[in-house]
Amino acid sequence: MTRLESEFSSHLADALPEVESTQRGNMAHELRWNPELEEWFCARCGRRSDHLRKEDAEIEIEVFPCELYQHVIHPYRREDKS
Repeated sequence: MTRLESEFSSHLADALPEVESTQRGNMAHELRWNPELEEWFCARCGRRSDHLRKEDAEIEIEVFPCELYQHVIHPYRREDKS
């Protein structure tokens, strides 16, 4: 790791807020590398990071809970077509 990469990693860790482990949910992120898009992604929740190093991607993604995004549509909602 170069000095520049080391400094960037330390600044990234300082910039992101600390999150309590209880706020992260019960599941841990399962990071995998996508070679086509050249990004890290969580195989469980789908969050992505464009960092090249896995450690930096973990720092960025672990701020969020590992939960699938759920968009709920109200069953009685009507679209006005006027």
